[in-house]
Amino acid sequence: MSGYMPSIAKASEGVPLALPDEVIEQTFRQMPDTAYYLRAQRIISKLKSRRD
Repeated sequence: MSGYMPSIAKASEGVPLALPDEVIEQTFRQMPDTAYYLRAQRIISKLKSRRD
């Protein structure tokens, strides 16, 4: 699991600047429930802040 977060950080570099909040949130809702509740909000917040 230690390689998980750097992978997310690298992937977020390619997030389009105009990606609306709704699209980000709906995409993360497709994660399994456990993964969503453990990590999604933190990742969503980081993606939004990097976009803005």
